[in-house]
Amino acid sequence: MIERVICCVVGYVCGSFLTADVVARRSMGRSVFELGSGNPGMANVGHVLGTRAAAITLAGDLLKVLLPWMALSALWGASLGQLVALYLGVGATLGHCFPAWHRFRGGEGVATTGATVWLARPLIGTIALVAGLAVVALPGRKLHVGALVIPAVFLAGQVVTGVPAEAVALSTVLLAIALVEHAHPRRMHPGD
Repeated sequence: MIERVICCVVGYVCGSFLTADVVARRSMGRSVFELGSGNPGMANVGHVLGTRAAAITLAGDLLKVLLPWMALSALWGASLGQLVALYLGVGATLGHCFPAWHRFRGGEGVATTGATVWLARPLIGTIALVAGLAVVALPGRKLHVGALVIPAVFLAGQVVTGVPAEAVALSTVLLAIALVEHAHPRRMHPGD
């Protein structure tokens, strides 16, 4: 049980590092909360600072899941399997969306969720990511809908393939976080 708690806590701490804020401060000397929509995520950074800044933000947001996953998988991957990625990813997504040191005001967790689903189940995660990107590519750029599709398709894949209930529960939590972040009208910012 302690391994699960550690994965979640490490995920939260790593997820709370807002790459977008670092990129904005290095590029413009201002907090990302003061730019564009004020959202500390890749879409806002890309809208205000350009494609290169968005790519750096995305890379940082992916690495804050990938690097701790590599370390924790080396410790407990043999016994926990995909649960390492799921506990870590739930923690990282919560940290990214609700970082304590930014008054619980963070990004929307798309990159951390995407990294989590891919690390937990590469095939199902890839299908989920492609489905989300396909929705975003439709006319009208439905970014928030695509962000919901990723954890929804992943959860469906988890259920269909008959993974243990604990993995299904964690996958459900990822979808619930996405619903909180993307289904609420206050979060619908132009450019996000």
